[in-house]
Amino acid sequence: MKTSLFAACFALAGRALGAASFAGSNLYYAAGLTTDEQDYLFTNLKAAGVKVLRVWLDGQSSEQKGTKLNSYSSLEGASPGTFNDEVLNRLDDVMYRAATQYGIKLMISMHSYNTLQAQNDFYGKYWGTGYFYTNSDAISAFQNRINHIMSHKNPHNGKTWAQSSEYIFAFEAQNEADQPNC
Repeated sequence: MKTSLFAACFALAGRALGAASFAGSNLYYAAGLTTDEQDYLFTNLKAAGVKVLRVWLDGQSSEQKGTKLNSYSSLEGASPGTFNDEVLNRLDDVMYRAATQYGIKLMISMHSYNTLQAQNDFYGKYWGTGYFYTNSDAISAFQNRINHIMSHKNPHNGKTWAQSSEYIFAFEAQNEADQPNC
């Protein structure tokens, strides 16, 4: 009995590991690309076997790494709970096109340590890298951010992002959260 239980668990684990295999890439400013640039990106990612593209919700207002962008604002700006959904709306279109035309899903990073460190939003300005992870007001504000993101509705499927597994591979709370001050 013990041997067959072990064999069954081992067989299931092998299937789970095989199903989880994928290749991925990052492009934090994907929301600023034109549709032609997206097509170029997704065509080449698909050709390379990439199944996941990791994106951020931080705004971009200038050229990034030699790529001219259509600028967009961060999800939150100067104060807690003041949301600008432009980046979410743009990513609605990006994720729809990526999944339906190229078989690529998004992994969404809901915030970035880089933004904290540079004090580019109120999280960095109010709490910085030292108190973002421990201050109860910061934690509450960030929980509101997560709720806002997860309840955002994508017009392409009428579902919230929390329900959009056909477009979204995963969420992560923060890009590079393992920085030294955390």
